[in-house]
Amino acid sequence: MSTERSERKIFLVLWGALSWSLFMFLYLIHTSANVSSFMAEDYLPGGHTHSIMTITGLVALIFAYVLPRFLFRVAHTRQNGAPTLRDLWVPWILRMALAESVSLLGFILGLSSNSLDVAMPFFAVTILVYLLHFPSEANVQKWLETRRF
Repeated sequence: MSTERSERKIFLVLWGALSWSLFMFLYLIHTSANVSSFMAEDYLPGGHTHSIMTITGLVALIFAYVLPRFLFRVAHTRQNGAPTLRDLWVPWILRMALAESVSLLGFILGLSSNSLDVAMPFFAVTILVYLLHFPSEANVQKWLETRRF
């Protein structure tokens, strides 16, 4: 088996593991009927928990696109040739991890309010990012050929 094919399989395994964790978080919110009193929706002064989590999620989402693009650009400009699959490793993992942090904010919000409804937008955004960046052979080739990630 070629090295490139092996590396592509590792991308798929990582994508699957990160996707599975989203469903674990949703299940935990769904099954948590009794939440401690300190986890009430208004545990921050003025009850601004939802707004703060939303803004933090948006910032994480912006960083999920800005930082990996910068890292990918730096990685392949150091080389004389075209970018390789290894140049995608760190930027791709960073994008997926930052996208997962958006779902974690939704997870915290869902637990604190004991409601799946407030967490769903956070999970929907993360799932969308995951689907857009599925490491199929066509997507990886497109990222490498266009030199845009």
